[in-house]
Amino acid sequence: MTQNTYIIIISIIVIIISLFYPYFTKNIVEGLGEPSVDSIKPDQGVSEIELQDKLTKLYSNVREHERRLALLDNSYKKDNIQQNPIQNIAKNARRLLIYIKKQDKQLVKLTKNGNRYISSNSLDGLIDGSLLLPYYNELMKVHKYKKKPIMGPPSTNVRELKIYEQIYNRNGFPDDGKDARKAAVEYRYGIKERPDNTPIISMKAVNNLVLDAMIKYIDEIVMYQNNALVEYEKSLESAITGMYIS
Repeated sequence: MTQNTYIIIISIIVIIISLFYPYFTKNIVEGLGEPSVDSIKPDQGVSEIELQDKLTKLYSNVREHERRLALLDNSYKKDNIQQNPIQNIAKNARRLLIYIKKQDKQLVKLTKNGNRYISSNSLDGLIDGSLLLPYYNELMKVHKYKKKPIMGPPSTNVRELKIYEQIYNRNGFPDDGKDARKAAVEYRYGIKERPDNTPIISMKAVNNLVLDAMIKYIDEIVMYQNNALVEYEKSLESAITGMYIS
């Protein structure tokens, strides 16, 4: 292979890298850290159909746990666990937590002399709302986020701009006062467009995202309780089998 051929091949490689380099760097940068406000899609959330489907399956699982717990302890008062058709998904999810807490206490009671069941801290956090509060607060920051002008007075509200004008003039900044008065006129008569402050994420999407997180936590707790139930049932089976063998 001649020297000219090498030069041509190297040149082609350099051209290809230069073409695709912006895409490589963009992906690397976007993969770092938390998603920014601008990266969140409008009305990003979870559909109510999906939430209802997940909750219905959870109700079925908790109902089955109730049946098994009643068989394991005659003194256990079995409840008819059903969703309330006149309540929304959120209220029915919180309603389910009451039954899960009841089953949680029963598992503690059943396993006090064997492999002890440890109550989930997440369950209490879901019941009192503390577990999902930080997540809700972060979503609300995105919901309430408003774009501000990059240059000039820090507002697009005509009434606020008039107040800024008075403050600037009173404190010896006449040029800034003129800018505030000019901006007020421009925004009032549509000469300058206000930033689009439509919420990046709607209040409905905020509530659905929080509800989806709650349902995911509930699902993990129900699975945890099911594992404890299976283990307890196996221990009873082994004990009964041992009695017959001995």
